[in-house]
Order: sequence, then structure tokens, then C-alpha cells
Amino acid sequence: MGIVRYTVANGQLPAASRDGVAKRYVGDPLGSTAALVDPTGTVTDTFTYWPYGEERTRTGTTPTPFRYVGTLGYYRDDAGRTYVRARTLASTSGRWITPDPIALRRLEAVLRSPKEATGGDHEITTGASAYQYGAASPASWHDWSGRAPNKGGGNSGKGGKPGGGSNRGGPAKGLRACRLDCDKKLQAARHKAKNDKQACLERKDEHTCEWLFCDDLKAASDAHSACLVGCLLKFLPPKAAPPPAGPPPRPRGKIA
Repeated sequence: MGIVRYTVANGQLPAASRDGVAKRYVGDPLGSTAALVDPTGTVTDTFTYWPYGEERTRTGTTPTPFRYVGTLGYYRDDAGRTYVRARTLASTSGRWITPDPIALRRLEAVLRSPKEATGGDHEITTGASAYQYGAASPASWHDWSGRAPNKGGGNSGKGGKPGGGSNRGGPAKGLRACRLDCDKKLQAARHKAKNDKQACLERKDEHTCEWLFCDDLKAASDAHSACLVGCLLKFLPPKAAPPPAGPPPRPRGKIA
């Protein structure tokens, strides 16, 4: 078995090298690996999928477990099972194998004391909904952490409900709006990259245009990550300063 080195940037998988042979991962808008491209720009492998991750078509023979939403870290255990950090997705049945861990903790908190479960970002889900994957919309939602669905195209979302974040006002509301603005910029950059690729195909060969397209997508992803960091720095409350030290303790006993 050969040595494989994966390149990870901002939580995403742009490239890998097996026994010194490099391949670049070309992701679709959801984050699934659509193709593998070698350094010369040749497409060596292509992939298409059914909505819940079963492979629909495959060309090429390059071994890789990062296929369905693979550029965000989904790891294919076998044809019908994909490991996604906190949980495992059963592609054949279109559901998680285990229930929502955040929902279970919230439910336990309610059982202990209702006051402990007030507020927060997650609804309590039980029954079949605790096993639901991608907000029942796998064509446009992924769940890169295994804990909460996020809109396709990145791993920035958080929270138990689609869109993430708290429903309360204040900094949480500003953070949510800032994150949505970052997502809009990402979609605009991806749309521009697609248009640039079409214009490129009129002047250059397909392999060169595909390589430039990959670079544009990576640049858009890097800019999106930087935008999200800026949102956090802007809207998260600063760390509270430690309280001032009190007066020194009074000596006990008699003073000579």
C-alpha cells in the first residue's frame, strides 16, 4: 500500500499525493469530489452521485475515500456508509446511523431541569427527525460536522437549524447577517469562476481552463474563510478582563 499525503486548507481537501503522484480534487457546489486532475491538467477520474451519497457513475481508478462531500472531509467507509466526524451516514437508507448528539444532550438537560435548557441554538429533536440528514434536502445541504446541517458550499454554518446561529438579537444577529453576506460573496465568486471558465474555453484548451477554474475556486474558498474570521472578530464579545485583585489579607494574631 502506497504512502498518501493529503493537503488540507481551511478544513477543505484541495489535493493529495499518492506515492509522489499529485492529484487535485475538483469539488462541486455541495463539496463532493466531481473530478481528480493531475499536474498536467488531465482529468483522471470523474464522479457523480445520487442525493444521499451513493455513487451514480465513476471513471478512473485512482483510490480515494473522499468522494461524496469529500472535499469537506466525508470519508467513504464502503459503498453504503460514509464517516462524517460525529456520526456515520448510511447512504443506502439516506439517514444517520445514530441520532443527533446535540439534540440528545439538550433533551437530557430538559429532563434534568427545564431551566438548564432555556435559550441556545438547537431545537430538541426526537424520533425519526433525530436521524434526519441534511435537513431532508441533501442536494443543497451538507453536515460536515455530523451535528448540524449547513447550506452547501462551505463549512461555515453552525447551530441545530438550517442556517445556524441563534434566533436572538444583538451580536448573534449581526454575526448571522455577516456570515450570510460572506456566503453571498462566495456564491458570486463561484458564479464568476464558471463564467471565466466558459470564456477561457473559447481561447484555450479544456485542461488549462479546468486548472485555472480550480485555482479560482480555491481563491474563492480562501476569501470566504477570511470573511468568516472577520465576522467572528467583529461580532463575538471580547474576552472579559479578570477582576481586579482585592486587598491583601489582614494578618491574624497579634502584631509585635
